[in-house]
Amino acid sequence: AILVTTDGGITWEEKAEGSYYMFNGEVTSDGRGWAIGQWEYWRTFDFGQTWDNIEYPGLFEIYNVQFIHASLLIGRSFTGLQPNGTYHLVKSRDNGLTWEKINLPSFVREWVFFDANNGYGYREDFGMSRTTDGGLTWTKIILPFYVSAYTFYDFSSGWFITLRMA
Repeated sequence: AILVTTDGGITWEEKAEGSYYMFNGEVTSDGRGWAIGQWEYWRTFDFGQTWDNIEYPGLFEIYNVQFIHASLLIGRSFTGLQPNGTYHLVKSRDNGLTWEKINLPSFVREWVFFDANNGYGYREDFGMSRTTDGGLTWTKIILPFYVSAYTFYDFSSGWFITLRMA
């Protein structure tokens, strides 16, 4: 459920009644927030005090969302059934009301963006990749190890976690 604290985490209050099975959320410094759940999608503009349940955007499920700037959000979605479904990069330019879907190559499953165009992606068994055109094309980066997680501070510096060598 969507819970909000105003005392540094000592107490929590449910603010979006019925918001169960949530996957991911994002909050900005100006009080906007988005929460993605199992066929549920919520947003707030007042630091989580009130939430609007937004009609789900289509025949795909969004699993995470990243605020980029202004009203641009980038998320990860999936259509079909595992293991043969399709991963998509989804973008909203209106704070999450409508979404465009971009098909991804098989070597991109997770990603982080720094602006509307520049980002990194990875898939543990395929390594890293980067895009400079908003996810329309991706360039592989060959690594001597499998990436299980990463964080980038900006487009040129960050860190990796690896479980085993390639």
